[in-house]
Amino acid sequence: MGRARKRRGSAAPRPPKGAPKGVLKDPLPDSGAGAEGWGLAAYALALATLATWGVLGSRPGGGLQLWLYGQGRFQLVLAALVVGGLGLARSLRHRPLLQRRRLWPAVALAFTIGIAPFPVPYPAPRERAPSTRSVQLPVEGPWRVRWGGEGVENNPLVLEPARRFGLVLVQDAAPAEVATPDAWPALDAAVVSPASGRVAVVVEDLPDGPPQAERDPVGNRVVLDLGAGEFLWITGLAQGSVLPEPGDEVLQGQPLARVGWSAAGRPTWEPHLGLFMASTPELGTAEGIPWRLEACLRDGSPWAGTLPAGGVDWEGRPRGPLLERAP
Repeated sequence: MGRARKRRGSAAPRPPKGAPKGVLKDPLPDSGAGAEGWGLAAYALALATLATWGVLGSRPGGGLQLWLYGQGRFQLVLAALVVGGLGLARSLRHRPLLQRRRLWPAVALAFTIGIAPFPVPYPAPRERAPSTRSVQLPVEGPWRVRWGGEGVENNPLVLEPARRFGLVLVQDAAPAEVATPDAWPALDAAVVSPASGRVAVVVEDLPDGPPQAERDPVGNRVVLDLGAGEFLWITGLAQGSVLPEPGDEVLQGQPLARVGWSAAGRPTWEPHLGLFMASTPELGTAEGIPWRLEACLRDGSPWAGTLPAGGVDWEGRPRGPLLERAP
């Protein structure tokens, strides 16, 4: 009896039914080896992404900033995809696939792919130093703001360095209301010079008509040199309609051209008049400069200030205000 009690007392207690029999296995085991080559490349790309946004945020202007914004960010994404593919291939060859040392490199790649191409407005060097030149509406009658102001939803031009502070004006008409291309109300509208300056560039040989993929982004245009490194672009003009020649001095309100249908279909495929101010007369090297309209009516009320917001509604109709020259 004593021995039986001893055996019963020395027996180890049984675990509850259904209880785990041991410690859970680590779902992300560590191989014990150091960082892999693709992981180091992933960290380098994440640091390059931070450096890129640091440079853009400092707004140095010039070729480096234009390249980083227009190409460099997207090359980082391409490189991250390549590194990610190489890392996956290596991980499949050296199992287990999921390891702790591979977690943070994967996060670094996701950071680069998600942050590098993020669609923020172009950080123009003069964003906080707008032009003080007098600019007036260059067309008669009410014109609707299709694109303008801040925010991609109001103005996709904010993603373009040159047209960062661009304004696109259209006449009220829906495509279904236009029987023929010639019936667009904006076509052939007279355009006067919105400011006084010297004509730096004239392009007027581009054909009019429904935009094609290969169309020039801004179409026929006149670029006015306002001095102090400020160039005012008047775009979307009719073929052969420009009156002054390069080098001519023009005064505000002087007849300039007519509205045409010569620009590309992005971001507006219908005939329109585009206005923006930039740092050079060359589209590829220009950076936008903030400007303002003067002596203007906004929805019938006197107004002068920063450019109004544009945008379109669910049916594709412009929802921006009507602008008109003040009497």
